[in-house]
Amino acid sequence: MHFQSIFSRLRTDTEHFLCNILLAHALYEIVDQMLSRRKFTKLFHEHADALYRFAYFRVSDEEQAQDIVSMVFVKAWEKRDTCDGKNPTAWLYTIARNTIIDGYRKVEPKRLDDIEEPTEHDTTAEELDAETEKRLLVRALNTLQDDVREIVHWRYIERLSVRDVAERSGLSEANVRVIQHRALKQLRKWYEKR
Repeated sequence: MHFQSIFSRLRTDTEHFLCNILLAHALYEIVDQMLSRRKFTKLFHEHADALYRFAYFRVSDEEQAQDIVSMVFVKAWEKRDTCDGKNPTAWLYTIARNTIIDGYRKVEPKRLDDIEEPTEHDTTAEELDAETEKRLLVRALNTLQDDVREIVHWRYIERLSVRDVAERSGLSEANVRVIQHRALKQLRKWYEKR
């Protein structure tokens, strides 16, 4: 009889212990989801503007850039378990880059007949010169590979430090400096040939 009472108490203690484990696991999941949402919201606030500038630089359209940023964060939320947490910035920019590339694949090329002619009476000579310089810069930058162009964009258009560019790209600071140097050399050659 003595063994039976010990065994029944042990069984209730075990059932109680299992219930506590299940409850603790459920609480852990709730807290984990809350923390995940907070981290994601923080990630959004830290990177949304920079991702917009990145997208706008690539597509030259405000609405399209906003749509890209929205798609980036939707994809990031859906795939949040694929981010290892070591470099979420590089992860977001990879999603942005791939989203932009996917967008280019879906766009049909414009016919020359559909392109509007600029009206010169609406702009001043200075505005035309600035527009010409901008177009030259875009043409020069388009001679660079995509990853190199991104580094030049971050360093000279967004004016980020080498450390920040390294963080965004997932490269070392030394590698960013080398790529930056080679890109500037290539751009100089392009302008000299022009």
